[in-house]
Amino acid sequence: MTKKTTVLFIPGLGDGKVRGENLAIKLLAPWRLDGEYFPIDWHKKEDFKTRIAELSKRIAELNSEGRRVVLVGYSAGASAAINALSANKEKVQRVILICGKIQNLDKINDSYFKLNPKFGGSVELLKKSLPDLDAEQRAKVLSIRPIFDETVPVKDTIIQGAKNKRVFMVGHVPTIAYCLSLTIWRAAYWARKK
Repeated sequence: MTKKTTVLFIPGLGDGKVRGENLAIKLLAPWRLDGEYFPIDWHKKEDFKTRIAELSKRIAELNSEGRRVVLVGYSAGASAAINALSANKEKVQRVILICGKIQNLDKINDSYFKLNPKFGGSVELLKKSLPDLDAEQRAKVLSIRPIFDETVPVKDTIIQGAKNKRVFMVGHVPTIAYCLSLTIWRAAYWARKK
């Protein structure tokens, strides 16, 4: 019997407003995948480590129910997804990143951290988490980028050893919307592979 899979959607800095995530969760149903929205609450002042511990706890709960876990992190949520993979290497089946700022972290404008304190914590942890991933863990990662992104330079989404894919889209928000709606089935198919 095939294990059931839960996809945890980890949004970027605008996670105070749920937008297309509900649609993405519904679009997983034909693939017999369950979806959950897991906001980081980037704008709140509590320590990022508290929230990543809560994400790890949820991953462990799903595993204890016999479920496979797939993380979908987009924009700033990509950093949280990589941090969660690093902390839960054997418990996460796949990680899908969409327009994620993973490289050149020192070039992020400080205003993002002032408005979103947890993002600074996630970025600092990412500097340790990404090098901690070996070839086997990196092979679990699919990083999706557009042709052009005005928010995250496309070169900053590429992870050596991961599956790096370009979609023929332009723009940060349009690419995320496209991937969460029209192409989520491709990600779902890839996530189910062993």
